[in-house]
Amino acid sequence: MIAFSWGFFVGAAVFLLILPTKWVIAVMAAAVFHEICHILTVNILGGRILKMEIQFCGCRIDTAP
Repeated sequence: MIAFSWGFFVGAAVFLLILPTKWVIAVMAAAVFHEICHILTVNILGGRILKMEIQFCGCRIDTAP
């Protein structure tokens, strides 16, 4: 299950208002790549992802061994 907190949308909206769009896209792309690496690591080590919550200050990933 993937969930988004309201803070994520508020933060993204503020960033889009005050920063150039290219910067926002670059930051979002880097964050997505970073989280994909966490997901791959969990899968490689044999874990299972139960829930992923995307927040303004990061991403919370709940796993099961």
